[in-house]
Amino acid sequence: MQNQYNLLRRQDELELMATCGDMGAGLVPYSPNGKGRLARPAGEQSLRSRSDHVVQSFDSPHDEPVIEAVQQVADGRGVGGAAGRRRPGRPHGVKEPYINAGPSLF
Repeated sequence: MQNQYNLLRRQDELELMATCGDMGAGLVPYSPNGKGRLARPAGEQSLRSRSDHVVQSFDSPHDEPVIEAVQQVADGRGVGGAAGRRRPGRPHGVKEPYINAGPSLF
């Protein structure tokens, strides 16, 4: 299952991820940086965010506290930009791009 999953869009956690786990289906989340929103301070725009209507549709003032909290964690670790963010659900140090919600079939 491929779904958008990041700290700003977590609505899939309760039902979809549980269902995938019950069915043994893996998850391939996309947009772990929230279309770039988690990779820079709240309110800061990139060339893409100024011109891409899809990215603009994800702008919400409700996201600002989450973006600011991520920025504080990154600053506390002494890293900036996207380097301070990890994909949600990935244990520290795991390098694989996939999250398997169920038992491994391999």
